[in-house]
Amino acid sequence: MSGFPRCVARSGEVSPPSAQPPGERHMAMADEVEPLVDVEELSEDEDVFEVEELDEEGLPAEGEEDEEEDDINDLNKLIAQAKETKEAEEEAGRARGLPEASERPAVVDDFIRNFLMKFNMKETLEAFQSEWYELQEAGKLADSEGALVVPDVYVTQQTMADEIRSLKTELSQTRAIAAKAKSGWDKFRKERDFHRMHHRRVVQEKNKLITDLRRLKKHYDQYEPTLHELKTRYESVMKEKMLLRLERDRLLGKVDTLQRQTTKKSEAGEVGAGATTATGAAETSLQQPSTSTAPQARLKGGPSQTEGVSTEESRKRRPQLQDTPWPADERQRRGVGGMQVTVTSTATTGPAVDAARLKLHRTFKGHMAAIAAVAFHPKMPLVATASDDRTWKTWSMPGGELVMSGEGHRDWLSGVVFHPRGSRLISTSGDGTAKVWDFVKERCVHTFKDHSSAVWGCDVHCGGDFLVTAGMDHTARVFDLNSHRCRQTLRGHVDAVNSAKFQPQSAIICTASGDKTVSLWDMRSGLCVQTFYGHSNACNHATLNSQGAVVASSDADGIVKLWDVRKIAEILQIDTGRYPANAAAYDPSGNTLAIASGDASIKLFDVEQQAFVSNLEGHEDAVQDVVFDPRGSMLVSASSDASFRVWQP
Repeated sequence: MSGFPRCVARSGEVSPPSAQPPGERHMAMADEVEPLVDVEELSEDEDVFEVEELDEEGLPAEGEEDEEEDDINDLNKLIAQAKETKEAEEEAGRARGLPEASERPAVVDDFIRNFLMKFNMKETLEAFQSEWYELQEAGKLADSEGALVVPDVYVTQQTMADEIRSLKTELSQTRAIAAKAKSGWDKFRKERDFHRMHHRRVVQEKNKLITDLRRLKKHYDQYEPTLHELKTRYESVMKEKMLLRLERDRLLGKVDTLQRQTTKKSEAGEVGAGATTATGAAETSLQQPSTSTAPQARLKGGPSQTEGVSTEESRKRRPQLQDTPWPADERQRRGVGGMQVTVTSTATTGPAVDAARLKLHRTFKGHMAAIAAVAFHPKMPLVATASDDRTWKTWSMPGGELVMSGEGHRDWLSGVVFHPRGSRLISTSGDGTAKVWDFVKERCVHTFKDHSSAVWGCDVHCGGDFLVTAGMDHTARVFDLNSHRCRQTLRGHVDAVNSAKFQPQSAIICTASGDKTVSLWDMRSGLCVQTFYGHSNACNHATLNSQGAVVASSDADGIVKLWDVRKIAEILQIDTGRYPANAAAYDPSGNTLAIASGDASIKLFDVEQQAFVSNLEGHEDAVQDVVFDPRGSMLVSASSDASFRVWQP
């Protein structure tokens, strides 16, 4: 400051330079919104002021003075703007009710110490501290005018330097992120182009397939009339074939009768020439059909007479157990459209079940896996269950106490049925076998192994001498429970046979297959009597009412169809929903039909009124089988949730 002129008071004394720090002077000027330097016009009267000359070395040039004035004006503008911004923020804070905060100015000695420590000037720092404390002890550092406060410009400069460093760091990070984003965008653009090209190729293939399908559909439409005509011819030929085989069976029966009469007369020594001639004529007339009957003799287990084996050798090779004679059909026959079908004559109905009042009575969890089938004992309150855990069990009803269990199959069990006399039980399994269990001997007495694949179910004839099984090998087989032999193999289905049931008081067998058909077979001849077409998906199960006049078949689409055996026509269709209909069962009266559904419910339907009765819910998984008590007192259902439930009114 020695190079600048000094203003002298009127008293003639030279006034010392202001002791106020520059920072405080700037703040004071900013508060008053006045210029940083006050310019006053003074008179040239030497009595008023005295001017002291200073050295010209420290005086600024004229251009420099103008630049300093411009800098001062710019600084004033910045200070004014900062003040306005600060006042606006303070007013907004007051409006929001926020507390005000004030910043304490930095002390000069701390500022100097930090500066010296920053540049590692230890000797200068020690000299400064020594001299500073001496002056402070002498009382020469009085802060009466704020001389010990660091000007705001230095603090602001330091803050701005820190901000610049942080901004440079953020800039470098932002550049790295931008470079990474650019590489990712390039990658996504390449993937987009690839997927766009793939989509175009898929669209081209789709259009090509659509064109091919239209051409194939047009080609198929040309063959549809021919196929319909061939189907009609096939049905007529099958009807004629069935009639011829029935006639053949009738003639064979006559031949057997004549042979027995001849044998009796030869034993008595009264064989006449007329009887011999009649027998020879009958045998001669049946020489052609005898070729087709040879396989039937082989299926019965005995050797074929066409193989050149003598009668004595055949008797020696014949097993000790004799085949059971085929049961007589206890039903009348009536011609319908040129065909012969069975009708009800002696079957009786049982008590009706109050389906509307059925509700869940008890739940039993007796197996470790899904339960596939359930059956009632014909004489006692017992229930048998077959499970995927390779065991079957019998339970007393309605208490649910375990009575007996059986193990022996090598794979899951698919079906179980009681013998009509109640002393035996038959089970079928995925290992391709059917086992006969004797309750008195408490063991398996025989195993049928004729099927080449899994066995889906079984049923026992009302006479108790024959067993029919349904196999995945596209066949149903009839076994003789006395001779333990396969007496007939029912061939004709082109997919797995999922169910097989005997018609009550008849030699007719009803089968349901995965080829969407339901067929009726004569077990004595092994011929298909009738086939019902109409299902759109695989048939899971088929059953008959107590009179044997109506067949109820269920398929994988949830459709249940009722077929009239006498009219050979569909009489009713029941849609249970989009879940499969796994099984169906009539109550003893034949009026109520229970349907086991894949939606974990049991649907009850009134067949006479053709109306839905109720929906029984309680299972946690698909219901696989249902059965009514022969006395009409309860309904039992088996499910994939490893439980069976009892429903009572």
